[in-house]
Amino acid sequence: MEDETVVKMDKILKSVLIKLDPRIDDYFPILTPFFSRERNRVNLVRKKQVEFVVELINRR
Repeated sequence: MEDETVVKMDKILKSVLIKLDPRIDDYFPILTPFFSRERNRVNLVRKKQVEFVVELINRR
């Protein structure tokens, strides 16, 4: 793998770990509507992760 690819993968994995910290709505689902913005951010990070991994697999 190229250094650039490794750095990008590391950056994406770090962002996933940061976004997946437990929040109060994980324990009290009734509060979920108040965290919709955060859920959208998590979905965006997940989408970036999937796109990068698929691209990496296709290159192989």
